Amino acid sequence: MALENAKPGINIEKLAGWLAERTTSSKCPFCSNHNWSAVNGSGHVGSALPYGDGKGDMYIGGYPVLALVCKNCNFVRNIALTPSLLEIVIEDSPIAPE
Repeated sequence: MALENAKPGINIEKLAGWLAERTTSSKCPFCSNHNWSAVNGSGHVGSALPYGDGKGDMYIGGYPVLALVCKNCNFVRNIALTPSLLEIVIEDSPIAPE
């Protein structure tokens, strides 16, 4: 399979370690569950929260985030993918698109 359109992935284990160093709990604020899944975490670099102008107009670009979803109640927790965090959690080798 050619990697010409390959996308970098996020190393979920590195992200979990980074979060553990900075948070006091991995507990879901809704149901107290501790199990999360990462949306697009293995094949894409996150998602985006769209930019808006406060008047209802949205823009195609957005703020990069990785959505974590509680495996029990589906609460969504977003983690901002800042350049400094991406330096830590980005996969070393690109992943081919599906």
